[in-house]
Amino acid sequence: MEAKPLLITSLTAIFLTSTIVHGNEALDTQSLTWGVGAFSEPKGEYGRKGLEFTLSRTFSKHLTGQFGLSYLRASNTENISATFKGSSLSLFLHHGTEELQAFIGAGAYWSEGNNCDEPVDDVVYLALNQGDDCIEAGTSGFYPEAGVRIKFGERYSIYPFVRKINGTYGNNLNGPTYGVNISFQLSP
Repeated sequence: MEAKPLLITSLTAIFLTSTIVHGNEALDTQSLTWGVGAFSEPKGEYGRKGLEFTLSRTFSKHLTGQFGLSYLRASNTENISATFKGSSLSLFLHHGTEELQAFIGAGAYWSEGNNCDEPVDDVVYLALNQGDDCIEAGTSGFYPEAGVRIKFGERYSIYPFVRKINGTYGNNLNGPTYGVNISFQLSP
C-alpha cells in the first residue's frame, strides 16, 4: 500500500463530501479547524499509542467531517512491535452550545508500516527497519467515536474522545482507545 494513493483517496473523499453537502458554496475558513492530538489504548495484548494531525470542516450546525494523518506504535508484553503511518476520515454528529458540544460519529482508517515478529527495543530501528525482523504491512478498519468539544477563547478547542478500533491488526484483543485533540480555528 503506497502513501500517495492513500492520501489522494482521502482528500478526494473530503472534497466529494463537501461538494455534496454544500454544493457550489464557497469554502468558508470559519468552518476549518487544524488540530493535533494523542491517543492511547492501555488495555489488550497490543497497546496502541499514537499522534494524529487533523483538519476538520464543519458542514452544518450538527455535522463535521475530519481528515487525519497519524503515526501509531503497537507492542505487546513481549515487546513484539509494529509502527504504522496512515490517514483517517471521520464524520461526526454534534449537539450543544458554542462552548460545549457532545459528539458521536464514525471513521475509517488506512495505514502502512512495519510489523515485527521478533522483540525490538529501539523505536528508531523499528520505524526505519526493512530487514529480516520486520516486514512491511498494511492495515485498515473502522471505528465508532464519541467525545466532547470544549471551546476556549475565540479559536481554540480541546476534544477528549474515546474510540473502539475494529480492523485488521490485533483488534479482538484490544480495549477502547482514549485520546485528546487540541485544535485551532483558522478564523474566528
